[in-house]
Amino acid sequence: MYLKGVLCVLVLYQVHCYTKHDEGRGPLYKLNAVADTFLERYGVSYDRISIGQNLIGKHPQYPIKRTLIQFESLPASVCPVGKIEWARVYMYFVRRHRASWHKPSSAPWLDYEIDVHRIKRSWQESYARPRYRCQSCPHHAWYAPYLDLGRDAVNKPECKKTTIYALTPSSWQAFDVTGSMKAWAEGAPNYGVLIKVNDEKTEGVDLRFWNRHHSNANLRPYMVVRCKE
Repeated sequence: MYLKGVLCVLVLYQVHCYTKHDEGRGPLYKLNAVADTFLERYGVSYDRISIGQNLIGKHPQYPIKRTLIQFESLPASVCPVGKIEWARVYMYFVRRHRASWHKPSSAPWLDYEIDVHRIKRSWQESYARPRYRCQSCPHHAWYAPYLDLGRDAVNKPECKKTTIYALTPSSWQAFDVTGSMKAWAEGAPNYGVLIKVNDEKTEGVDLRFWNRHHSNANLRPYMVVRCKE
C-alpha cells in the first residue's frame, strides 16, 4: 500500500509540517529544508538566491567551504527515538568546480569522504558567515571560525559516511543523520547539520549541490526519516 499526506501538528505553539509516506514497511517522513547556506570568505554571507548552490571542500587560493542546512522538525510524538530506524539528508550533487586558472595537477578531482555534524547553536540563514552565526542574537560569534567542533557543533560526525568519488556524476546523494535525528527526538534543539569534506587540508576542487532556493522544487534538499511500525 502507498499512502501519502502532508501533515501539520501544533507542538508548544510551533507548527511542524512533514509529508508522510507508507510504502508497507513502516512510515517514512519527508522534511523540507527551511534554511541553508555555505561558509567561505570572512565577512560574506552566501544566502543568495542567485548562487543557488551549497558548497563544500577547498581548492587552491581559497578558504575552506562548509555548508549549514536545517530541516523541518519531526515531533517525538510522531516518531519517538526508540522507533527511529534511520534518517538521511538528500542533496542533489550538481558538479565539482575548479577555477579556470587552476591546472588539474594543482586542483585535482579527488574522492571525498563527507562528514556530517549536528549543529548545537542557532544561526541565521541570511547572515551566517565564518566568524558569525547571527546578527542580533547574544554572543553572535561562533566559538571558532567555520564552527568549533565541540562547542558550535558536535565533535564526532555521523558514523555512516558517504563518499563522493572523482567521477561521481550529477545525482542525488544521501548523507546519514540518524544520530542527529535521535538527539533531536530526545530534546536537543534542531539547528540542523554542518556538512564538510573530511580532509580539508588537501587542496582539490569544491563540490556543489542545489540549495533550497532552486526554482525546481524537485531538486531542493530534503530529509527522510524511517520510523519502525
